Amino acid sequence: MSVGHTFLMSKREYGNKVIKTIVKHHRTCGTCKWWKRNRPGRKPRPHRCVWNHRGSARLMESQAGMQAVKELLEQGTPVKTIEGDGDNTLIARLKSELNLTVTKKFDKNHTIKNIVARLYDLQKNNKNLKISSLVIRHLTKSIKYVFAKNQGQPDDMKNNLEALIPHQFGDHSLCQPRFCGYKRKPSVKYLHRSLPYKAPLSDPVLREKLQNLFEPVILKAASYADLGSSQACEHANRAASLRAPKHLHYGESESLDFRVKASAACINEGRNYLSETFKRHGLSPGSFTVPYNSKKDHEREKRQKKSKLPEQKLRRLKLKEERITSKGACEATEGASYESEISFSEQAEDIERIPDAIPKPLFTAVSSLDNPTFVIIDLETTDLIRRNIIPHIVQIAAKEHRTQTSFNRYIPPQLPMSNEA
Repeated sequence: MSVGHTFLMSKREYGNKVIKTIVKHHRTCGTCKWWKRNRPGRKPRPHRCVWNHRGSARLMESQAGMQAVKELLEQGTPVKTIEGDGDNTLIARLKSELNLTVTKKFDKNHTIKNIVARLYDLQKNNKNLKISSLVIRHLTKSIKYVFAKNQGQPDDMKNNLEALIPHQFGDHSLCQPRFCGYKRKPSVKYLHRSLPYKAPLSDPVLREKLQNLFEPVILKAASYADLGSSQACEHANRAASLRAPKHLHYGESESLDFRVKASAACINEGRNYLSETFKRHGLSPGSFTVPYNSKKDHEREKRQKKSKLPEQKLRRLKLKEERITSKGACEATEGASYESEISFSEQAEDIERIPDAIPKPLFTAVSSLDNPTFVIIDLETTDLIRRNIIPHIVQIAAKEHRTQTSFNRYIPPQLPMSNEA
């Protein structure tokens, strides 16, 4: 990364507008680099050098954010709250260098991803631990639910986070009736619908490790009770990346500055910013540009409204589930094909692909049953019947008793194989 840019966005109630853009952390200058490489010892020709950052790339984000806040304060714009991930030292620098105390709100999605990443690390680094991907998905859903239902309630957030792990192991002493079905209906047998076999977890070693993993999360419960969102900034970063792809390396010239600011103008004003720019410079706004931009702005507004509808959100979840199912089915039939350092493994990998299904044969009617026999049939499926989901058959085998004639066929499943299968 040779350059860093920063967007400061307004709150949602103010339209998620870009209020400050900083593109001043160029680590290199293309002209200076060319002269140093091709004309060593000679002074570069006069040019507008963009090289203004001599530190590491990790320092860019916090320094750019601090400069943006400083310029806003000089313009008379107060800064009280900053929402974003906790991956930089911006808050500490503002307090140390500008003597400014602001409230930090962590990004909800980023926070959940960090916790889930630690769960997958726990699974990866402890092969003998009984924590499957199904358990991790269940814990992820539980974490999201706790975060969503306890915003603005730090005490309840802490209590629910403390009860989260014991609840998965059948210990409901810390649970609240508001979130625990067992506490609401103690006379009815409680089922963990998303856990394997709908039963609570039982491994004491797993419980201890999960408790240790969630201890720092519980300590930050007050911060998690007031989470923010940096989706607007992520959208702005994506818009900038479309105008200035990294592989084209605009970071060594002023071109990047114009492209990032053009992204901000498009977010704030829509596509008509281009026509307005032409007008201010005495140029024609374009007889084709104006209607085209208006059309695209209308389509964008229509998409945004449509994406917020409940049925669209359900559709996205359904498509995501279909992608996961399709991926799992393909991996089940293909065997091991791609994995980190799989070539260095000493054990033999399962690389045999399950053959494709054969066409359905044509059967003839049985003429007589003078000398009957019996056939032993065995089926292998992707899983047991769980949550009214019928598993798929992956293998059919049969054997006739008298002649010992056997039959065996594999069938490509359309559902992922469970660990138990």
